[in-house]
Amino acid sequence: MKRIFTALFFSSILAFCTPGWAQSRNTALLGRFNRYSGYNDIWAYTAKNGKEYALLGVSDRVSIIDCSNPSSPVERGYVQGTGSSTWRDIKVFGDYAYCVTERYNEGMMIIDLTNPDSPKLVTRWDAVGYTHAHNIAMDFERGHAYLTGSSGGIHVIDVKSNPTNPKQIAQLSSPYIHDLSIHNGISFMSYQNYPALRIYDVSNLPTFTLLSNTRTPGSQVSHNTWPNYDNTLCATTNETASGPIGFFDTTNLKAPKLLSTWTTGPSNAIPHNAYLKDGVCHASYYTEGYRSVDVSDPKNPVEVAYYDTWPGSSGGYNGMWGTLPPLASGNVYCSDRSTGLWIFKPKSTATYYGKGTVGTGNVRPTIRMYGAGYLGNKSFGIHVTEAKPSSVALLLLGAAKVDMTAAGLNLLVNIASPAGIIASVPTNAKGVAKIGLPVPSDSKLNGAVLYAQWLVVDSGSVSSLKLSASQGMRFELFTR
Repeated sequence: MKRIFTALFFSSILAFCTPGWAQSRNTALLGRFNRYSGYNDIWAYTAKNGKEYALLGVSDRVSIIDCSNPSSPVERGYVQGTGSSTWRDIKVFGDYAYCVTERYNEGMMIIDLTNPDSPKLVTRWDAVGYTHAHNIAMDFERGHAYLTGSSGGIHVIDVKSNPTNPKQIAQLSSPYIHDLSIHNGISFMSYQNYPALRIYDVSNLPTFTLLSNTRTPGSQVSHNTWPNYDNTLCATTNETASGPIGFFDTTNLKAPKLLSTWTTGPSNAIPHNAYLKDGVCHASYYTEGYRSVDVSDPKNPVEVAYYDTWPGSSGGYNGMWGTLPPLASGNVYCSDRSTGLWIFKPKSTATYYGKGTVGTGNVRPTIRMYGAGYLGNKSFGIHVTEAKPSSVALLLLGAAKVDMTAAGLNLLVNIASPAGIIASVPTNAKGVAKIGLPVPSDSKLNGAVLYAQWLVVDSGSVSSLKLSASQGMRFELFTR
């Protein structure tokens, strides 16, 4: 069925397709912001009206930048630190940003973003035994912030119950953890004093249950970790010359398996942070800039896009510090240590539009592009998650979009003109469904823009039209 579906669809859109220093490939520079000096990490915030903001770490402050017009980003405000620090790290939960620093006794900034055009410092959080932290990680499902690389080990604070006056709920005093990420009650930790990926069950805090301790590739330190949406794949970085990004099969959390490693040239290049989103790894690579790597086949990672912000020689810790996974706009926000905010639009990302339709349990299905749509990608696919379990999911795929409502359902893909495709597949017990769409190696497809949406049967039969719907998704096919 998959081969027939793929052949029918791609053949139907062929008629609508248009045919020194290697600074970039398959990545458009949309905009920049450079007002200060001494930049470090970056995070982002999406307001309720859909506007995107970059939160840029600077040596003495956090700058809040309106990126709704990415070609002309505008600083809407900043929160001043108590002094200068090379390290600031920021995460967002709800309408508040939380920023830590290695500057002793500055505390953790809590920044009110309810009106992001006028950000305000609420307080500087502190606790007994806490003086500073190198990183902050966020459990976005539970609303728990993990302060890592800090005095007293890992401090876990509950920012959901009281975002402006959070309380510490757990602490892990050892070993020294440099950074971590949390998803579905599982924490993937970087043990910096030894190159290791440590996986903990943190679903029952204050208990930390060690599930596995696996050596990561490279000779020195494990710097950061980031899992995919279902915790079956995890990326790790080794922050040293020639240090690789590792991709682990974490389907069995008690026995992760290294599937592959990836490095970019030259041999002295150093990776910093890597994030997985929907089958693509987005990485900051210091003097080699932003790198986008397809891991839809995690045993064979393929670089598909990049933008180098550092014009000097390779090696060392100049250039790109932070890179984020793309937001709904498909834009990627990056921070360069010398030149500040860079906003990119790589062809390896998708843009999401429309509101979709909420269904059973007040849940809206999530559409995911899996992998980059480069010509010849045999592992490319489109997934749906957060759907009704053990139901029927319908994928709409076409070369034009629409925005119309029928029987209370928001339809966002035009499958009538030009002719599109509808395909059905069952969701599993976790509400996930996947359709593989191997992309042909046909140059006529280069530049084709496609639109997709999932409809999910929430009750009754397909004919009853009691459906929920994901947002729409726009993506491009391109030559690697």
